[in-house]
Amino acid sequence: MARRKAPLAEYARKRDFTRTAEPGPRAGRGRARRRPLSFCVQEHAASRLHWDFRLELDGVLVSWAVPKGPSLDPADKRLAVHVEDHPLDYGGFEGVITEGEYGGGTVMLWDRGTWEPLEDARAGLRKGSLKFRLSGRKLRGGWALVRLPARGDDADDRNWLLIKERDEQARPGSHIVGERDKSVLSGLDLVRIAKKHKATERQVEGARRAAATARGETAEAAPARRAASRRGATGARKAAAGRAAARARPRARPAAPALGLARGSSASRAAPPAFVAPELCTLVDAAPAGDDWVHEVKLDGYRLLARREGDEVLLWSRNRIDWSARLPAVAAAVRALPARSLYLDGELVHADARGRTSFEGLKADLSAGHADALTYVVFDLLHLDGRDLRRAPLLERKAALEQLLSKVPRRSRLRYLPHAEGGGPAAFRAACRAGLEGIVCKRADAGYRSERGGDWIKVKCVRRQEFVVLGFTPPSRRDFLIGSLILGVHERGQLRYAGRVGTGFDADQRADLHRRLQHLAARQPPIEPPRGEPGLRGATWTRPALVAEVAFTEWTSDGRLRHPSFQGLREDKPARDVVVERSKPLRAARARKP
Repeated sequence: MARRKAPLAEYARKRDFTRTAEPGPRAGRGRARRRPLSFCVQEHAASRLHWDFRLELDGVLVSWAVPKGPSLDPADKRLAVHVEDHPLDYGGFEGVITEGEYGGGTVMLWDRGTWEPLEDARAGLRKGSLKFRLSGRKLRGGWALVRLPARGDDADDRNWLLIKERDEQARPGSHIVGERDKSVLSGLDLVRIAKKHKATERQVEGARRAAATARGETAEAAPARRAASRRGATGARKAAAGRAAARARPRARPAAPALGLARGSSASRAAPPAFVAPELCTLVDAAPAGDDWVHEVKLDGYRLLARREGDEVLLWSRNRIDWSARLPAVAAAVRALPARSLYLDGELVHADARGRTSFEGLKADLSAGHADALTYVVFDLLHLDGRDLRRAPLLERKAALEQLLSKVPRRSRLRYLPHAEGGGPAAFRAACRAGLEGIVCKRADAGYRSERGGDWIKVKCVRRQEFVVLGFTPPSRRDFLIGSLILGVHERGQLRYAGRVGTGFDADQRADLHRRLQHLAARQPPIEPPRGEPGLRGATWTRPALVAEVAFTEWTSDGRLRHPSFQGLREDKPARDVVVERSKPLRAARARKP
């Protein structure tokens, strides 16, 4: 990451300073070594909520966009995407970027202070590993930025990890971006900042939704929370007194199952975290054959994480959307388990009479309001009654989970996902013969890691993945409303055209897609349309916000889909994360990370 001669040229190119209130591109002269360097973090409710992390160096603010925000938990390795340098004056900017301009939305000065590199900062940035200390209002202590290597054909090296060091300022299980959601400059939250700076109604609503996301709740749940807080301190004091009296009274513990964790197990005492980013699978080209792997059916649904503390149950999607209100039957089933606190990982599915999962059926149930008919299939247990199990081997965690779920009634919305030990190739062949999507293979002795690595891998019988919807073509029939969806994927940090899909949806789905896409219509296409593509004439282009699941037979030599079929829209994955899924050789995926 070499320093550029004109570090703010890219910053200036992206902005029209006659329309945006952001500071102009004026680089500073740098500061003397004896004076501390500044840093800031800005919460930014743009098209997607994120936090901009900025360190002063050589007269500019070196900047990263952190989608989930910084964490005080050293176990959280937060993705940080390196973006263009910003002027030093940006460290005091708070307000609204004009709608339609680059980064349009509300900006809050979430934290600021000084930083101290613990090594040569320029050398650290070049080699991709920088350690430093922060002295801010919210963020303090030791931190590290580590650059991720570019993978495969993607030479993009903008992705880093922001990690809190283990020191006295660390707070395992913390959700600081939701706990401290006020500006250090004005003391206002995102919504009040938007209104103060006369944002548009759409931007105010965007700020409201972003604030709810930061707190880990849905926008619909926020008014209820505010109404509850307005009921006054009297009720809160009574409730606190009642809780204190209840704690003072001796009470019987709920009958939790004996865990069967081996003596000396690596399970440790810890409070349940607010949120655990799920472990993800790497796509490979063959199933492993060794006895050190276990194999599960690959489910066709939405990833769902469940956190319970007392009677409170929260259900999260993989990207931390609160689904608790949408799935009351699942929440009730989790609440009925014989435990005081727990954290589960699994998949929300629609299962047919033969037990096979159907993504199309899942979408239909959710659209029709039949969420109570869905099943939560659980395959991992991360916490139980104050014990952090993430470092315990997978087989120990699954044994404890199976015992925990062994007494659930048949009518319960919870199911345990069984596994086979060893025999990966045979398990894969059996899954394909049964018409399943594939299998997931996991290391039997591995702990749980919130990342995509080699401990969890997947092998698919059919090709299927997510694509960004870029627009739609005119219909051949008037009652169809849309012809085909225009699809794209991210490659080398840019969106590219991947083809069109015109089959797989019925009349109701076409009408729903047309309604959604009309609201996202854009004057300019989000990609450079490929030349000589007659099917795109008269297309309606949209903002790249919707994500479609598509099945297909293969990729063509020019990067297009062959025989695509629409499966449904996905609500659990942001468009910015959609890339081409390329299977790795099994031997490459099996190499353990240190």
